[in-house]
Amino acid sequence: MGYLGTPIDMMTMIIGHIVLGLAVDDSIHFINHCKLEFFRTGDYKKAIRETFRTVGKVLFMTSFILVLGFIAYLTSLDKMYSNIGVYTTVAILRRSACGFPGDAGSDPMDEAV
Repeated sequence: MGYLGTPIDMMTMIIGHIVLGLAVDDSIHFINHCKLEFFRTGDYKKAIRETFRTVGKVLFMTSFILVLGFIAYLTSLDKMYSNIGVYTTVAILRRSACGFPGDAGSDPMDEAV
């Protein structure tokens, strides 16, 4: 934000906390489901594939819905709120892109193992 000339104010200071909280919540959800799948199958590869297939879709959809919610802040006339809309949206999109390894045509297990 410093390179873009955005002032650090009360609203922009909480962006990191919001995104960190979302990332931790999604990570706990993913890990717990992966553990459950491992107990069901006994195979790590199958457990991770099944977790990506089920929970991965849910995490992607929740990120998409959160992005739509924060985009609404862009309509605000107050610069503080529009800044939180821009930066939180960008942070959630980057977090989502980093959370799903590989491109659309590859198997996540090829990179994870």
